[in-house]
Amino acid sequence: YVDETVSLPNEKRLMQDDIFICMSSGSKEHIGKVAYVYGDTNYYAGGFMGIIRTNPSRCLPRYLYFYLLYSEKYREEILNNEIYLGYYIHLITDALYRNFMYNIKELRINLENKILGSKKVVLVPHTPIDFDAFASTIGLSLVVSKLQKPFVIIVDDPAYKIEHSVKKVMDDAKKNFNIVNKEKYLNMKEDDDLYILADVNKSNLICLIDELEAVDKDNIIIIDHHDVGPTTIESNHNFIDTNSSSASEIIFKLLNMFKVKCSVEVANYLLAGISLDTKRFKKNTSSKTHDFARKLIERGASIDYVNNLFLDIKENTLPKTAKTAARRSSRMPSSRRP
Repeated sequence: YVDETVSLPNEKRLMQDDIFICMSSGSKEHIGKVAYVYGDTNYYAGGFMGIIRTNPSRCLPRYLYFYLLYSEKYREEILNNEIYLGYYIHLITDALYRNFMYNIKELRINLENKILGSKKVVLVPHTPIDFDAFASTIGLSLVVSKLQKPFVIIVDDPAYKIEHSVKKVMDDAKKNFNIVNKEKYLNMKEDDDLYILADVNKSNLICLIDELEAVDKDNIIIIDHHDVGPTTIESNHNFIDTNSSSASEIIFKLLNMFKVKCSVEVANYLLAGISLDTKRFKKNTSSKTHDFARKLIERGASIDYVNNLFLDIKENTLPKTAKTAARRSSRMPSSRRP
């Protein structure tokens, strides 16, 4: 019981058509259970509870309620993705619901419809760009090209902020892909441009923060594997799959779904993106991740090529004293080396 004099946030009040949900519990059987609210109330969600509040123009609340109530797939997702906090407490996050309700097949359909309905597609990686962000935008550009729409990739990082090997690969890719800086893009910007953010969902990590604030949220698509946060960009088309090892893994799935054949170079980019975000397959790695890597190698990607890229990164990030010592050691006769 809470005294009536206590002020509570109105967004926590249970309103008509809300779905009241258990987000955390000591029992796996209880987490994810839902109840439908048929009218406005003076009760509030608190403790381990949450509210799903839908946009009726996009999803009928009672349909979603009955789906969550009876779907076996939903229960399976809950059991596979809940987080154990210790002390017999289990937790589910809101990211699970976004990923569950918007799957890769829906992404493919929405992506195609939005690209075909646009005049130009603007591909935006995070800043500073790395191999996963670079590979993701390059892969997406192949999808856009197959749908016969023009695209531009925006990279506005100063040269000194980009890893040496990433810059070298990107400079070479500029021969075949339309990669420009922010200033050049703004000179060709149109009001109905479609923006696709790859490997990023937060406004503080892109170079078009101010520009996107004025863009219709229906003209922004986010494809990412990082969890959301306070600075996540508002969009009507979010695909955030935190179970994927990398954005490159997601894009490779899309390339297969669109039946796009990538070149050896692009296969190498995607393999490098996966390798970077998994720390060379030491973290965030599933059997599917290894399977995608195998398929990329079958398409011509080279593990040796990718390893050399990361060797280049390591050599170019060593402190000068370490580099000097390494060069001296390499010139020292073997009998005098420690």
